[in-house]
Parts: sequence; structure tokens; C-alpha cells
Amino acid sequence: MKHIKAIKSIYKNAQSLLTQIFHHVIIHHISKENNMVNSYSSNSIEKVTFNIPTELKEQVMALKDELEVSLSSIYNEAIANYVKQKELDKWQKGVSLALQDKEYMALSKKLGQDNGDLYEY
Repeated sequence: MKHIKAIKSIYKNAQSLLTQIFHHVIIHHISKENNMVNSYSSNSIEKVTFNIPTELKEQVMALKDELEVSLSSIYNEAIANYVKQKELDKWQKGVSLALQDKEYMALSKKLGQDNGDLYEY
């Protein structure tokens, strides 16, 4: 019975539920992606060439010297973080769209009004 009450309280506030799901997924995603750069095997590495403004390259070189790391590790981390941020942005947009969906919000409200009774199907 305690489980049913807990589930009912979760459904009471659809925005809270979506936020909880969003945070759970993001935390899982971030913890998984934090080791993204280090988790690649050596046979999955590919050489890439791109243009970078001179001023930015000088800043990266200074950072490389300060941190005593390779340029490659800085670029890998920066690109991995960029990809991760874009993924997080997509999830946030999905949450925002769900919260604007009147049909979804009505269903969430209806589910939140359930008294926790069990039904046989």
C-alpha cells in the first residue's frame, strides 16, 4: 500500500515528475559520458583536421602548457563536452515540449487523481 501512495504522489505533479525523470536521465548520461574520452579504445581513434582561429589556438596552447596535457586530450574533452551539451539540450527541449502538451498534462492530472485502488484486468 505504501508503494501505491508513493506512486500516487509522484503523479500529482506532472512537471515535478518530468523534472525528476529528466534529472535522473541526465545524471546517468553525464556519469556515463564523463569518462567518454578515456573510454575509447585505441582502434577507434581517427585523425581529424579542422581550422581554428589563431587567438583561440594560442589560448589552447597556454592551457596545454599550464595543465601539462596534450593538445589532443584538450580537443577530445572539448568536443566530448560539446556533444554532451547538445544531447542535454535535446532532452531539455523534450521536457519543455511535454510540459506544453495539454493532452499529456491532462492525462498526468487524471493519473494524479487516482486513489491508489488496484484494478483487475
